[in-house]
Amino acid sequence: YMSPEQARGETEKLSPRSDVYALGAMLYHLLTRRMPYVSPAERITSRTVLARLLDGPPKPVLSIRKDVPGELVAICEKAMSRDAADRYLDTLALAEDLRAYLEHRVVAAHETGAIAELRKWVERNKPLAAALATAAAILVIGVVTSMTFATRASQRATELASSNSALAIARRTAETNEKLALQRADDVLSLSAQKDLEDLAARANALWPADPKTIPDYAKWLADARELIDGRPADLEHGRKARSSLVQHKAKLAEIRALALPQTEEERRFAREGGERRTWNFSDPEAGWWHARLSELVSGLEALRDPVRGLVAGGVAEPHGWSVTMRYEFARTVRERSVDGPAAKARWDEAIAAIAASPKYGGLVLAPQLGLVPIGADPESGLWEFAHLQTGEPAVRGASGELIVREDTGVVFVLIPPGQFWMGAQKTDPTERNYDSQAFNNETPVHEVTMSAFFLSKYEMTQGQWVRMTARNPSQYGPKSNLDGRQHDLTHPVEQVTWTECMEWMEKMALSLPSEAQWEFACRAGTDTPWWTGADRESLRGTVNLADLAAARGGASWVEIKDWPDLEDGWVVHCAVGTFRANPFGLNEMHGNVWEWCLDGYDARFYSRSPAVDPIAPVAGIRDRVRRGGGFNNAASGARSAVRLNGAPPSQDYNSGLRPARALAP
Repeated sequence: YMSPEQARGETEKLSPRSDVYALGAMLYHLLTRRMPYVSPAERITSRTVLARLLDGPPKPVLSIRKDVPGELVAICEKAMSRDAADRYLDTLALAEDLRAYLEHRVVAAHETGAIAELRKWVERNKPLAAALATAAAILVIGVVTSMTFATRASQRATELASSNSALAIARRTAETNEKLALQRADDVLSLSAQKDLEDLAARANALWPADPKTIPDYAKWLADARELIDGRPADLEHGRKARSSLVQHKAKLAEIRALALPQTEEERRFAREGGERRTWNFSDPEAGWWHARLSELVSGLEALRDPVRGLVAGGVAEPHGWSVTMRYEFARTVRERSVDGPAAKARWDEAIAAIAASPKYGGLVLAPQLGLVPIGADPESGLWEFAHLQTGEPAVRGASGELIVREDTGVVFVLIPPGQFWMGAQKTDPTERNYDSQAFNNETPVHEVTMSAFFLSKYEMTQGQWVRMTARNPSQYGPKSNLDGRQHDLTHPVEQVTWTECMEWMEKMALSLPSEAQWEFACRAGTDTPWWTGADRESLRGTVNLADLAAARGGASWVEIKDWPDLEDGWVVHCAVGTFRANPFGLNEMHGNVWEWCLDGYDARFYSRSPAVDPIAPVAGIRDRVRRGGGFNNAASGARSAVRLNGAPPSQDYNSGLRPARALAP
């Protein structure tokens, strides 16, 4: 019953759609009375089943049993689609289609539209439908009868009167029928609006990153959203039906609620206390069903246009982060602000010339990078730094040239030069490269790696930057924390973020996590000692935030504190970014503070077969991911340049964060 992506070992592609496939396979078994890929009475191994699953889909349901209803076949085929994107979004969506089949409603996987809705309504309401059909027949009979009687008016006056009476009844019935038909059409349009609303949310989630190339898509999305909220008149010339507005949907909802059963005493008491009615009960099950659908639609449309949290006019809110309007405005202005405007162009001209002439960059020719603004060369490292506009305000330099980090400061990228370095550590031969008496087996063999230039954040991502992306702060030690007299704020690193979350939001911002090789190359910054500060642990003093006396004074009882009993870094947990001295590349807190997620899958033996240029360990089929750098509750040995720690993609730890990276655009 496993999905094709699971069978192929593509664990990064597993999602609720994989569960949908499994349920679809069970449905296949029920419908055909045989397991997928296995013929009746056939005795085969699991390996053979797996091979058949990888080879292609099972036999079609109808080729095995001809009597299976087409709707169930469509549900099964959609659930078992080889392409996960073509399956139901999740098991709830699959359940809704199955429920629709059982309740004689339209099955989305099979067919949609007003005609299908009408046919299903007839199946659910056979007595009423029969009455309407009878009324229509009466109308036809009445018309024919009236024409016949008109030619015989002089002979059959009495019969004429009777016929006229029947005609009047038929006309009234026809009017009622027309109203019912219009009502059903409105109901179908309401269902269509709900589907359009769901599609709109899915489209919004895909409209990343906020790039000028996406401007037409943003404009189309906003137009569709406004039409869904404001409605539209019919345009018969172009074959466009009328669309009800939010106001009309709310009016219809009010009509249905007028049919609800009386409130209970508890509900009336809640209403008297200023609350809204929470439950609605109906004697007619169909009215209750439509009430639920319309309530969901109205709530969704209200949320869509919410001025604070809505995707149309809102700001930054969960779960979507930036509203589409914010992304649209950023995409419209980012080119002018970052590369095309006079001020931006002047900065880029200066930066490009200086970088090309700098011996640190070896003649690197850099093009203007959309979304980045040059800040200038760091006075200590000589490497150039750039402000990332989408994550906050550009950093400014103080009087002595150091950057000032505030809560609203965006990511600062350092342009890391290309070069070669020896990656890893070994403890067997003091005369060989990267000797480290504390090295672990997963840090070997030491191997030479060639690195292309790339951007790496000068600091760990701050809580403020994460909040500006996602509208939430998952950190255990946030702005409300006050430990040992030190009040935290949003300049502290974000923690309790999963690898999966980091990947999702970095991709939305057109950023990335650094590879292991990028991280270690940048951390070492030309050194080959256990720490960039040197081979002696004492070289770290005043440069690193680890388990220490300050943590013990704040109530921490980590055993690692005993490893360096006289260390005093001043922080119980993590410190604000930029607190400690930067390494030779101008990167702060590369050792300690919080662990940093990397792009790679964790493979303890990857170094023995690592590519020589820009290596990245694949994630396919790999359970864990890599973290680097050590945290505030670690000993110095756990924060060495070569240390590799594994962690599951969904894991959240109060000592783990991230340091964004970005590739150079051509």
